[in-house]
Amino acid sequence: NLMYTITGDSQEKAELEKKYGLSINPYIKSGFEFTTNTFKSPYPTRHDGLWNITPGINATLTQKWGEAGLSYELPLRYFSRYSDQNELDQSFSTYVSLYPTEKLNIQLSEELAQQGGTAGAPAVKPLNSRDNTLKGSVIYKFTDKLTSELGYKNFDREFVGELSDAFSYNENEYFTETSYDVQESFRPYTGYHLGKIDFDENRSRDAIYHEVPVGARGVLPWDVKGAILESSKV
Repeated sequence: NLMYTITGDSQEKAELEKKYGLSINPYIKSGFEFTTNTFKSPYPTRHDGLWNITPGINATLTQKWGEAGLSYELPLRYFSRYSDQNELDQSFSTYVSLYPTEKLNIQLSEELAQQGGTAGAPAVKPLNSRDNTLKGSVIYKFTDKLTSELGYKNFDREFVGELSDAFSYNENEYFTETSYDVQESFRPYTGYHLGKIDFDENRSRDAIYHEVPVGARGVLPWDVKGAILESSKV
């Protein structure tokens, strides 16, 4: 799986960022993936080469009160052999990060996506869905090292099609997380998540879950970011 990204740059872009705190970045990502199991079968027999081409643009506004931004992408998946699985997706996201005080940070974000997943057989069209993710959190920095976050996330997935519509669902999650900076490049954390999943039609699949994540985030040599996570969900 290979991926390459090209971004735009110009003098006008630099002037906008310096004068107004506005950064606008058009880009295009491209990649090639070879798979021996195109349809995710237990007995893989079908191989294919898959091109991923994603043009997009993002904009960020940075001010004294915080930061706001938005982005739009138009991912194209092109199969060399199984062209019926070709798909043109799209996604739009926006966020705002506010700093009422030096230690308090309020974050709000929303992402809308329309995407298609590879079907289970060559004769079946891709499985399309529309996703909406809404998230809000309050982050407070008690000390230079100790930080806590309290938040809420709503995820709604609507499948397109009569056969798959029964699997459409909505998920509400409340979460809290506390982290401690042992050093600049190593931050262990833990928390608690309480979630509820509601299916639109099949109510017998509804569920409530509890999750306790324990992990660490850090920066590896050559500025490579890494994370370790162990969680228990019931």
